[in-house]
Amino acid sequence: MTTENENPADDQNNVVAKLTKDLSDMAERIEAMDRKNQELLEEKRKKSEAAKAAEEELEKEKLKKSGDVDKLLEIEKRKTEAAEKATLDLLNEIKQEKIKSLAASLANEMGGRPESIKILTKCVVEEISNLVDAKGNLSDVKQKLVIQNFKDSTEYKPLLIGNRSSGGGAEGSSGETTQAFSDLTPKESKALFQKDPKRWEQMKSASK
Repeated sequence: MTTENENPADDQNNVVAKLTKDLSDMAERIEAMDRKNQELLEEKRKKSEAAKAAEEELEKEKLKKSGDVDKLLEIEKRKTEAAEKATLDLLNEIKQEKIKSLAASLANEMGGRPESIKILTKCVVEEISNLVDAKGNLSDVKQKLVIQNFKDSTEYKPLLIGNRSSGGGAEGSSGETTQAFSDLTPKESKALFQKDPKRWEQMKSASK
């Protein structure tokens, strides 16, 4: 039984506030634990690498004393190959990131639909992966060709916003655009979505 000074709404708010704080505190503890685990793993990795390097140096000293030149050369060869592989892996990772970034840029430039931009970007990645140079670059001429090929392809047409109509996107008396959804440019589609999301969704559904 509540007294005159007790308010059920206040009690509920207090419970919600406490739960929110508890969740926030828990998230902070988990984040702190993750950081600590990463630090421990990095420390362990460094110690392991240092121990391995010391072991290799010790082995090399023994081989020098024994005069086993072939074994010494084999050790140095393994180290060189490992370093080269690590460098190639890093360069390839950088190249793939550049390809993804370029693909996203081309997908937007060719007029990808907002709801299909991720799928279109993946398609562009597949298209340009064998066209870029060793560093992941693509000449302006090839970029224009890729964009045009996608625009001309019936396969990718559903993922692209159509060319702007000759009517210029005139609006009717109600203020709603009379263009078909497929005729909207990326800029017009974005503006319509920001101005009237419901109308944007209606036009999108009608175009399917």
